[in-house]
Amino acid sequence: MGIDYRNEYLDLATDEGRRSCEEFLNTQGCVHPWGKLQQAFLSITDRYLEDELEKPVDANIGNHEAGGQWRIAFPHLQVRGEIPGIENRIAETMAARRRYSSANLYHGFPDCAEVHHEIETFLYFQLPLFHSGLPGHDEALASIEDVAHHAGNWIDGVPAWYDWGSRRFVSIWLGTREVKDFAPYDYQEANHFRFIDVVLAAYLGTKEQRYLDLAIGYGEMWCEHIEGCAIRGEPIRCSILPPGVDASEMGRSGKRRDDNLDRYVIFYGTVSTNTAYDIVIALQDLFIITGEERFLRAGRLMTDQFFTHGEGGRPAAKFSDGAWRQFEEPAELSRYSYLGDAQGVTFLSHMALRHDIITGTDHYRDIIVRWAGEIDEVSIRSDQMSPDLLSAAHYYDGDPRWLERAYAMTLRTAAVLEPLDNYNQCGGANRQASRYLMQHLYLPILGGCDWGIRGNLPVRGFRHESERGQGLPVDTAFRCWRGKGGSFLFEAVNSGE
Repeated sequence: MGIDYRNEYLDLATDEGRRSCEEFLNTQGCVHPWGKLQQAFLSITDRYLEDELEKPVDANIGNHEAGGQWRIAFPHLQVRGEIPGIENRIAETMAARRRYSSANLYHGFPDCAEVHHEIETFLYFQLPLFHSGLPGHDEALASIEDVAHHAGNWIDGVPAWYDWGSRRFVSIWLGTREVKDFAPYDYQEANHFRFIDVVLAAYLGTKEQRYLDLAIGYGEMWCEHIEGCAIRGEPIRCSILPPGVDASEMGRSGKRRDDNLDRYVIFYGTVSTNTAYDIVIALQDLFIITGEERFLRAGRLMTDQFFTHGEGGRPAAKFSDGAWRQFEEPAELSRYSYLGDAQGVTFLSHMALRHDIITGTDHYRDIIVRWAGEIDEVSIRSDQMSPDLLSAAHYYDGDPRWLERAYAMTLRTAAVLEPLDNYNQCGGANRQASRYLMQHLYLPILGGCDWGIRGNLPVRGFRHESERGQGLPVDTAFRCWRGKGGSFLFEAVNSGE
């Protein structure tokens, strides 16, 4: 018999963490094992938030990911109700970030920065705070408007970020004092949609048409790009480059592969789950707000190429160096690297499930259930953390065994990563960032699939069939949860477990 990789992974935890997790995982005699594991997940999230509450409010306030440690709180508070101190601390964090921006930035943004990182405090904290309506949401909206003003060139004395004629941003380096509107920076990245996320939030908060006009125009330009690639049978690139330029792939965010500073360098690969996510989710948001089917179709084309080029029931992970590549095993055994590309699994399963909840269809049902069926956390090292995928499968067929495995994965991961106290939100390889990989675990509890914790709009279901595709408001009531297993939180609470 081979190695049980669940145990190998859990062995990376501290002795205390491993013992505690093993107690959680012991569900012998339970009527509903998933229910006990769900309660354990909620309990460890309670403790996580309590630990974060003990830290100074300004501990990470100058970082580009400021406030990201709180993003799991947004769905969690919907389950628990008010947790003493948490809502106030979130509001205090927003106020501290606003003070930092006023003292160190001009009108809410750095002098000049690449479009991938500096916007992330909005994606992970300020946008979900605005959408949540929790204390501090008004200050979040004020910050959102600051950046939205720059996105549309609406502040005097700041270089233009956007060319309204071509419907394109002028550079992948934007700032309040400088923009690099020249080669090799003058092209479109999926990362620009992070600014569109901000613009759409500004529209929802103010109802000013200019914000929606900008977002629609930029989305339509990308639809043309996506449709053209699809017609030509090419991989649908996550960047739009000037004709005939020499370009290479970055491979990792912020890391160039060579020293040729004249070469255009795109983030990650030609097509990657990370950058495709920024495009697809923003196009879905445009569909939610406008009801325009073109945005939905273009997002589906971008998503479908991963599944079309997959192998053995699993989708492709990226198109890089001229070929489609599959998800890979982790390069080394460590707490930081063991999970491999778990974040990529989350991105892709989320893009698919979100499409179906928005539209009320089962377009991705067979694909997701088959992919989930290929996950084997016992025999495959890189399959240790796929809870969002398993939760998506449960959405479609209601089998509570998906939930049992999903919650168990998360408890092991928490045990391993809790000591890795690092505000960095990239990759999921520490206690704070790994929380993003857990958001679908609230699916069977709350009925929604998206809490807006990566820049996008929160997504909940429809009241009835006639409301599909009508440009519904974000706060539309939940559609009835479809899980045939009856997997609601109250069942776990009332089961005596």
